[in-house]
Amino acid sequence: MTIAQAAIVADNALAYPSPEVRLSVEQRLIIGLMFAIGVLSHFNRIIMSIAGPTIMTEFSLSPTQMGSVYTAFLVSYMTLMAPSGFFADRVSPRFGLSVVGFGAAILGTATALAGIPGLGTILGVFPALLCIRLCLGMTAAPLYPVCGRVTAIWVPKEKHARVQGLLVAAAGLGGGVAPIAFSWTIARFGWRTSFCLAGLVTGSISACWWYYLGGVRRRARVRQLAASQPKSMPWTVLLRDRDIILLAASYLSVGYFEFLFFYWTYYYFGTVRQMGDRASATYTTVLFLAFLVMSPIGGWATDLLASKYGTRTARRAVPIFCLTLSAACLFCGTNLKAALPTVAILSFAMGLAGASEASYWSSAIDIGRGQVGSACGILNTGGNIGGLVAPVLTPFVAARFGWDWSLYGGCAILLLGVLTWFFIEPLSGTATDLLSSSEAISA
Repeated sequence: MTIAQAAIVADNALAYPSPEVRLSVEQRLIIGLMFAIGVLSHFNRIIMSIAGPTIMTEFSLSPTQMGSVYTAFLVSYMTLMAPSGFFADRVSPRFGLSVVGFGAAILGTATALAGIPGLGTILGVFPALLCIRLCLGMTAAPLYPVCGRVTAIWVPKEKHARVQGLLVAAAGLGGGVAPIAFSWTIARFGWRTSFCLAGLVTGSISACWWYYLGGVRRRARVRQLAASQPKSMPWTVLLRDRDIILLAASYLSVGYFEFLFFYWTYYYFGTVRQMGDRASATYTTVLFLAFLVMSPIGGWATDLLASKYGTRTARRAVPIFCLTLSAACLFCGTNLKAALPTVAILSFAMGLAGASEASYWSSAIDIGRGQVGSACGILNTGGNIGGLVAPVLTPFVAARFGWDWSLYGGCAILLLGVLTWFFIEPLSGTATDLLSSSEAISA
């Protein structure tokens, strides 16, 4: 049996699955805790920017210094993204996600002690904040690789996409709640107490994960070892895997497109389209809400289509359809004049991009085989490279050719990501494993 034949067998086997697989209470609790840690991880990433102006005023930090504090997180996070996948494959999911949760809790609390008196007295306020944010990026890096591995171990394959869509929505929820909730606590309790409260909540949820997975891990020991034991090949073999590299390249275009929205929609609405500060804030929030709502819907749609037409067809069809329509919506929204129609169609564009995410992550799980964490780390690296370029390239193009062309460029880059899907085999890992099994049986 060839790899291509094995892939067809795998796809046909998944096209007509057994009756609806129901998640057990145990599985639902694992997914819920994983989702909660994802929300809090993103919450703790954002809150420094909310407290930043207050801290700058209190300790006379310059905008450049505070910008360096913000950037410190991204530097360590992106540097360790691919290695964090290797880490996720070599430790238990219980330990891996605890590093993310307890790391955010401890470092969030440490931020409250970074002033004077506190660590700032010893190191200086700026160096103390810089070190804390660097460490936070290090502990946050394994989040998605570990979550991918948890999904591979404990979630039925028929529900991989919807669970991954839910985890993507955690980023939108954490980022969306942070400005409102943290600014409220700062106004009432001050920034130090606010960081301590965030650390307390994050630490409590992380403790629940550690406690509960202790029992689940014992009951699922055989299953975990069978599903997650890394292959004998080194993880760097994935760097030569055509499908995971193409998947990461396609995800780079999605990262570029989404971060274009994340960083520049408020400015675009307020300054370029002159909608006013208050309206711009409201409209930007609507875009984030669209991303939050449509990310899990995309995962659900992917699994539903997989049950009818096969996993390969569903994994390709959803991102190709959603991203093509998303690019078309951005193009049309750029040329609309009225505010409400513009916001509506751009929100749809943002939501459709979010709806495509589950196909990427669930495909990385399949392609990664026994190296799920490493595959997810490579995928996340691609997305964040796009996210790193978008905030810089967008205004660069706008300054030379106008904002319309900078947004058209985002459409073009997204369509390149769509084209890449025609060359990706989203079940390559499954196909290879089936081939090995069939050869072993025939032998």
